[in-house]
Formats: sequence, structure tokens, C-alpha cells
Amino acid sequence: MFNNPHAKYGEDMRKRAADLFRSGWGYGPVAHELGINAGTVREGLFVYRAVGLEGLLLMGSKHSIYTFEQRCDAVKAVVDRGMAFTDAMSTYGIASRTAFRKRVAAYRKGGAEALSPK
Repeated sequence: MFNNPHAKYGEDMRKRAADLFRSGWGYGPVAHELGINAGTVREGLFVYRAVGLEGLLLMGSKHSIYTFEQRCDAVKAVVDRGMAFTDAMSTYGIASRTAFRKRVAAYRKGGAEALSPK
């Protein structure tokens, strides 16, 4: 059973959102249908597109650890090769768009060294 004490919305709500996404609904109509903030649903949609239902169900409960090389490869795919954020997230199994955006910004500002472990 899905048991994430930090998740505001439970497994049933997330599965319903995924069903609607699969049916072609955008985040705005899903937010309205489920009575959830549109920004929250938009983040869920990014996670769903990137890592699927499993990632959506784990959203907010698991922090993945990536190696320096994995971080560099994912960021370079976006910055140097023009890959879309969601495509890079899917390719590299990244569930957090916020953390990934921060890494991309750090890379643009300070290069690969900015992605090294602290």
C-alpha cells in the first residue's frame, strides 16, 4: 500500500490523475476535475511523462542519488544537445523537475564543476 506521510495527495488521487493524463487531458482540466492546484498537477504531469506512474506515486517520498557523471550527462543533453527537459528526465530517470532545473542553471553558470558533489 502506498504510504507516504509527506504526500498531500494519496495513491488513488494520483492514479486518477494518471488515468486522465493517459486519456489526453492537460494539467488545467485535470486540476479542475480533481480540485487540486494547477501548479501541483503540472508538476505531477511532468513527473508522469518523465518516469511514469511509478514515479508519480513515489513523488515526494524518495530522493534519488545520481553520480557526477549521470548529472553531467543529463544536463549536457539539455544544454549542449538541445534535448527537451521532459525527454532528458525520461531518458535519465529524473523525477524532480525542480532539482533538474537547478542543476541546469548551475551548469550554465559554472560548468560541470558546479555539478560536483559538495
